[in-house]
Amino acid sequence: MNFFSPKNIDEFFNIRERYPDAIILAGGTDLMAQWHNNRNIPDKVISVSGIRELAFIKEEKGYVEIGSLSTHSEISENKTVKKILPSLSYAASLIGAPAIRNMGTIGGNIANASPAADLPPVLLIYDASLVLKSKNQIRELKLYEFYKGYKNTVIKPDEIIFSIRIPVPMQVDKVEFYKVGTRQAQSIAKLSLAGFLKKEKKEVEIVRLAAGSVAPVPIRLFEVEKYITGRVLTRSVVSDACDILLKYLKPISDVRSTEEYRKIAMKGLLLRFLGK
Repeated sequence: MNFFSPKNIDEFFNIRERYPDAIILAGGTDLMAQWHNNRNIPDKVISVSGIRELAFIKEEKGYVEIGSLSTHSEISENKTVKKILPSLSYAASLIGAPAIRNMGTIGGNIANASPAADLPPVLLIYDASLVLKSKNQIRELKLYEFYKGYKNTVIKPDEIIFSIRIPVPMQVDKVEFYKVGTRQAQSIAKLSLAGFLKKEKKEVEIVRLAAGSVAPVPIRLFEVEKYITGRVLTRSVVSDACDILLKYLKPISDVRSTEEYRKIAMKGLLLRFLGK
């Protein structure tokens, strides 16, 4: 194996230019396990763990910006995140054991494109964007635009996830993250739901819903959101929203759970979030 460990972003791009097919390694908590289990060791690896430019959390101009190399521990314990984005702090605190949280990064959690990743559903309901950087260009796109399919994203070979930008939320009625697993923490999610809700009097003014482990990628539940927006959350409206949800989901049966269980449990989580 050829292993490269750049110390800054410019050095990374120079190496990446020479080896565009090299695997990018951040915390390694997913990739190292995959390599160990499959014995499929790549020829070239670029570790970005030494690029401290990618490890930051700051608030400015109405946004919280989180560098892609920020660890789950840093996110769960950061005072700014706890205050402004409490559900993100909570979700990060549920990932793995302390050793995993100390190594795993938000950028890796996103780039790995696993449908069971804990952070993407929360980032989706916070309306997060990704800053993708190449040697000569920076572009920004919504997180829901990043995923193309299972383990497949729109990132280009010469790009790296530089940071995640999250608008500071307005005052809302409810923001929640629910995770169903063998245990609440230190387990891969069987399914998860994140929700963001703001009402104007009794009518829903803004709602964002996102789910994990029920489709090939973490997804925003746009059709459910569209139906709920502008309505009062009566029993019949919530029931209809659950029907739309079930048509929207594409869960599979695997070693962690069954398709039927995931549908039933997701309906229960939506009922719980909507308060019925």
